[in-house]
Amino acid sequence: MAWCCLGPFVTPFGNQPTTVSELPLERRVHIACRPWVIAASFQHGNGDCDAECCEYRQYVRAAPIWVVPPDKEPIQVPTLDRWDTWYEDRVSAELSAPAIRRYGHRADRRTFRWDRPVPSDGYFTTSAIGGRRSRPDEAAWLYLGRDAPHFTPLRRQVPEGSVVSIEVEFCGKVVDTCSNAVVTERFWSWHFHNWV
Repeated sequence: MAWCCLGPFVTPFGNQPTTVSELPLERRVHIACRPWVIAASFQHGNGDCDAECCEYRQYVRAAPIWVVPPDKEPIQVPTLDRWDTWYEDRVSAELSAPAIRRYGHRADRRTFRWDRPVPSDGYFTTSAIGGRRSRPDEAAWLYLGRDAPHFTPLRRQVPEGSVVSIEVEFCGKVVDTCSNAVVTERFWSWHFHNWV
């Protein structure tokens, strides 16, 4: 029986830094977590190791965002899901195609934005990395993914001098789809509590 044999697996760790910037033309404030890259390599053709058994998954749980304007009552920006439950993270809603796609699922259709010729995640072969076409029998042994969480409200909703509180936690897993087992998992977060 074939199974997933994991090589190096690179994820963020700990709390990720935040940048705050003004978008004056859009009249918004952009509160952004530092973007990250996930990289996982899988052994293939080494005994029972089959790279096609390996897939990445990303999960998220988030508390409501709190905005405390100066001299006003706090405002809660609700999240779609419960804070105490992990949900499978999905690719940005900014995509132009109507597909719902989850990080790391080999069977999900990869979608492209007009301004980004590369999808936010995918599996790659040795020849694809070298810029050549993959052979039909070549195993996709490398997973690369990127994410850039952010909160970009209108400035009138978050007046200057407001305190914003963001608490999001992430879990990245490599799963063995051939045996339905978790190979490994890592955790990191984006916690921000500051004036903007």
